[in-house]
Amino acid sequence: MAADWQPRRANAWSPKDDYPLKLQLGLPRVAKEWSNSCAAADKTCKRALQVRVWVRITQILNVGRPMNTFRCAFDLTLEWEDQTFKPVISNDVPFDQVDWARHWRPRWSLANLASEMHVEPLSSSCFTLHPDPDTLKPRVRLTQRVAGTFFEPFSLRRFPFDVQSLTIAISCDEPQSSVAFVDAMESTLDAGPFSPRLAEWLLLRRDTGLQANLPLDQRTPFTKTITQMDGSRAFPFSVFVARMPVKRKTGYYLTNIIPIYFIIVVYGWLAFGNLPDQDNQDQLNFLASLLLTMVSFKFTYRETLPKVHYLTLMDWYVYASVVMLGLQGVIHVWAKHSTHSQKRPRELYGLVLLVCLWFFIHGGIILYAYRFFSYLTELGPTELRDYIDTFRKSDHGIETQNENNYRTHIGGRKPSVPSISFMAAPHLTGARLPTVTAAQMQREGSVLNSPEIGSLFSGDEDVGSPETKAEC
Repeated sequence: MAADWQPRRANAWSPKDDYPLKLQLGLPRVAKEWSNSCAAADKTCKRALQVRVWVRITQILNVGRPMNTFRCAFDLTLEWEDQTFKPVISNDVPFDQVDWARHWRPRWSLANLASEMHVEPLSSSCFTLHPDPDTLKPRVRLTQRVAGTFFEPFSLRRFPFDVQSLTIAISCDEPQSSVAFVDAMESTLDAGPFSPRLAEWLLLRRDTGLQANLPLDQRTPFTKTITQMDGSRAFPFSVFVARMPVKRKTGYYLTNIIPIYFIIVVYGWLAFGNLPDQDNQDQLNFLASLLLTMVSFKFTYRETLPKVHYLTLMDWYVYASVVMLGLQGVIHVWAKHSTHSQKRPRELYGLVLLVCLWFFIHGGIILYAYRFFSYLTELGPTELRDYIDTFRKSDHGIETQNENNYRTHIGGRKPSVPSISFMAAPHLTGARLPTVTAAQMQREGSVLNSPEIGSLFSGDEDVGSPETKAEC
């Protein structure tokens, strides 16, 4: 029953009952924070309890739908040492007599949860016991299936040649002086029948070798634990971060969008085939019809493009196509206002210039696409992390400059809510709440101000919804 798993503040063992296990878990005891803990301890210790954390990613769905979110299902495993279960390890007490609701367990929350979190209810099947291979001390392992929609501010300035870092941030709700998360370095991606194979994205492997057919369960995500301090808590706490680098599959855009614009611009070159003595009014009408065709074509695929407040690489390419059609019209007008003997040479010179410029642009696209397809796949974990962080810092620099220009434009007025400085990091956000307190916003920004988590995110999108804790 759910009521049996409510956190208890009493000891696991009491002389009034016949429960065979007496609590032996020692944690640093601080009265202010310990009153909110799951259980009390009979004795204290000077060293924080280390909880090993790892995840097994089982599903990744709906990346970027809706914008800046992705849905993920994973198995969260927490493992810690507890001398209370020494009689169970030594077979003095049967395992089925353990009342897990009496015992301490770590409290955690999802820092970047957006909505729709589902956690497997706690039961005896979620817990396992095994001795430590070195010290033979009993270790408790808690595994729960967690699914939810997570917030991830995408950096889309290089769309469709963009690389994202899908992040899951799990924060400990216990003080760092009592409980500290430790990265177990055992996080994996499931290779089962429901493994995260995305239609539009490709998971980048972490290995440093060049094995192209490496199984997904060996392509572990980037993981790290950090210590964070915020204004809503009077103590520092641990945060476990799992990052899954993905790159977009650009086949749809390279085969269905870019060739159409290329053909429209090339088709406009046919206007140079008119005879010199003919009026260029027909040429301008022809270019205007091509421009209308280009605009109408954009409406057919606009739902597949991200709606952001800045220009992506795809936007720059579309505008370059429009400019190329405009330059053709300028050349026709320029040639018309010349003598009859100079009209044809001017048109030919302009055509050669446009052809060279257009193919030069596509040569750069081909080189960038080749680097995007081959170079990123061969990067090791360190190089890949640096590659992602470099572009995110560049995007953050552009955002900072735009923000400063905006503040200068409005007269240097500061917003009513203190702004948060980022190192390539916007907000971690959660589900929408009726009210937003200053403490919540301060905590939200504090989690991301650290260099470790801050470099995971870009400053592309402003999100106003606050962080919501999802307690276990």
